[in-house]
Amino acid sequence: MKIRITRDTKIPLVEKGRVFYVQGVSTTGDGETVYFIHHGGNYLGIRAGDCEVIEREPE
Repeated sequence: MKIRITRDTKIPLVEKGRVFYVQGVSTTGDGETVYFIHHGGNYLGIRAGDCEVIEREPE
């Protein structure tokens, strides 16, 4: 799965328009989806409200 960042974040080099491959998906306690990306040697959680899914894995 790939996501595109739709708004600027406070994470360095994770700005609006960048595309990332998703390494994992989780849900917060309040039901919000979080996509995990690998960036700069770390795994970072990106809230679904800050991005859009642009490509899904074939089922």
